[in-house]
Amino acid sequence: MARLPLAGGCWALISCSALVATALMPGSRAREDVYTIVRVADNTTIVPGGARGAFTFFSAPLCTGGTAYFTGSPASGEGGIFTAALSGTTPPETIGIAVKTGPPHWASQLPGAPDGATIFDVGFAASGPEGVAFVAYPQPNQDLSLARLVLSVDGKLTSVVDTHSALSDGGTVAKFYQASAPGLGGQAVAFHAVSTAGVDGWWLATLSAKADGAPTISKIVDNSTAMPVAGAPRFHTFTGDMAMASDGSFLAFSGTNGLRITDPNARLGVFSWTKATNALSCVANDNDTMVPGLDGSWRFEGFGARSSVSTTGAICFTAQAINGRDPPHIGIWCKGVTTTSGSYEADAHFRRSPNGLVVVADSTMAIPASPTGAKFQYLDYPSVSPDGSTVVFQGNDDRGRRGVYAVVVGGPVIKLLDWQDKIAGQDIFNIQLSQQSFDGESVSIFVAADDAAAEEGN
Repeated sequence: MARLPLAGGCWALISCSALVATALMPGSRAREDVYTIVRVADNTTIVPGGARGAFTFFSAPLCTGGTAYFTGSPASGEGGIFTAALSGTTPPETIGIAVKTGPPHWASQLPGAPDGATIFDVGFAASGPEGVAFVAYPQPNQDLSLARLVLSVDGKLTSVVDTHSALSDGGTVAKFYQASAPGLGGQAVAFHAVSTAGVDGWWLATLSAKADGAPTISKIVDNSTAMPVAGAPRFHTFTGDMAMASDGSFLAFSGTNGLRITDPNARLGVFSWTKATNALSCVANDNDTMVPGLDGSWRFEGFGARSSVSTTGAICFTAQAINGRDPPHIGIWCKGVTTTSGSYEADAHFRRSPNGLVVVADSTMAIPASPTGAKFQYLDYPSVSPDGSTVVFQGNDDRGRRGVYAVVVGGPVIKLLDWQDKIAGQDIFNIQLSQQSFDGESVSIFVAADDAAAEEGN
């Protein structure tokens, strides 16, 4: 997981459900007392478990079911994924350990490894009701074929899939993609891997249906699968993370068929998979999807690496649209979201396109609380609530100054936290969300403050 040095720390906005109920309805204004910002951990927090010193590195945290998960380490390198329960308006009482990484004297044993190998590093993680899932890698001087997909539940590690696990194409796992976060939910883990038969795809390991003590592995999609788009051939490449509803009912991912952009059948897009029907569908693609909120000359050109999906099937993603004349248009679009009553359908900017997409925030919108009235220059990390009604995201102005914002679909965008605020009395100089920041109740945020900048000479 990406690590950010000398951070102000990992913080959380608590009781966002109250925020949603009272502050995000159309025509309302946010009240300062509807949510509280609390510290989860910062660079004064001693790393638990006997590590040497306080945290000096963090990742942007995940947030699921009232628990924050973050990667961190002290300067000595004794790192791991750590957990903290988010409740009320006070900081967590304790920091838990999901997995230890780094030097052998500290690191967790690699579960299922025959030689007792220890975990040196982990890939991007995903959290869910079951715990946290990630690909774990052994020490550099050990056999790298020992890499495996691991699930941590209350700090207990279980090997879910390894390089001996059989896949439905007749091969076994040859390579896990470290930079693709898995999906976790509904007692199943979705993971991105290449098989020994040369097939690149996303696979589903069902934890509750075991054969001979091992999870059942089925194919979600691979590069032999036909795209669910008329005229488009099969998938070729998959990029980014897997978004997965907490109950495992829906998945969303990005993929392309690899054809040249000049080919009329070339497609790049966001796609979904529905567990109940075992069916794929296209959410949006760069060729024939109408871009809502813009005229018919605009088409999607590229999609972000991170999507979000709710238990109701709502899917939100970042994309860029172009028309060949005007500057690129950046936004967050959603399909299947639950919309509020009132001004939504009366506002043409928010009307649904024929394909069911709506825009929830884009580069035509003024940034809430911007001192210069700036519009969003860039938006990313959309996280939709489990009920599909609310989206939290990260946005930048034209000077790269960041904030975290929220919108009940159809209502106004409001600021939750931005570069103008203070954390622990210090000015903020960096804010970062993860691909899974909002669970409908709380938002977990990485924040760096000026005391850290001063230590680095910034």
